[in-house]
Amino acid sequence: MFKLKQVELLGFKSFADRTRLAFQDGVAAIVGPNGCGKSNLSDAINWVLGEQSARSLRGERMADVIFNGTSRRPAGPIQRAARKQQIMPNASPLAVSKRSDSYWRATFDNPPLNLIDPETVIALRELMDTLEADPAAKVVVFDSADEEYFIAHFDVARSAELPRDPGPTGLPAWPDLATRLTRAPFVTIAEIRGRARGLGSEFALACDLRFASREKALFGQPEVGLGLVPGGGSIEVLSALVGRSRPLEITLSSEDFDADTAQ
Repeated sequence: MFKLKQVELLGFKSFADRTRLAFQDGVAAIVGPNGCGKSNLSDAINWVLGEQSARSLRGERMADVIFNGTSRRPAGPIQRAARKQQIMPNASPLAVSKRSDSYWRATFDNPPLNLIDPETVIALRELMDTLEADPAAKVVVFDSADEEYFIAHFDVARSAELPRDPGPTGLPAWPDLATRLTRAPFVTIAEIRGRARGLGSEFALACDLRFASREKALFGQPEVGLGLVPGGGSIEVLSALVGRSRPLEITLSSEDFDADTAQ
């Protein structure tokens, strides 16, 4: 439980000028005519608390939360520069932002389950192309807009739509991405809340570092239960991390395990 004492807005949506709202003890109510910015205020609070989904903030992409100017009031240099930091629109299942020359963040946002589908694979390919061509890129952090699902699993129903052309490693689309992640010249970090199963688990394993929520994170390789074999590197990486027996148990049982067990 926390107490909100003050909100200060500058350049957020319709708040072009610095605006401060102080809240006293008890219940505070925001009232005003349509279009005055009441919903934008609640969006600002959600955004500060960590909301990363443009849809939840009533926009099409994360850059929409930044004041973009009007016919009477152009956007200032800070707002214009901030909008340029949004590299990929949130219409993509991967919202990418460049926090500094060396530090990037990529958020999986593919409701309702954060499945790996053809669009996600294409977006990841484009991101890897961009990062590998940027010598200043040093760290990229992957997280999810949905705290219940980091990456639930692969969208099997759309497997025929995956890109057919091999990637730069010469491997098919998904093994290519996993291999590029493991070989990347920058540090890759998976910040995991929610389920990471199948390709979600393989993606996390391909990253250099993994930080998982004890309350929310679940891992698993359910492919054998579907008559399949994990093909994105999980068996190889798990064997290098924990030996031979444990990966066999993880793969053949198709069971989920929590963050404490994973550690």
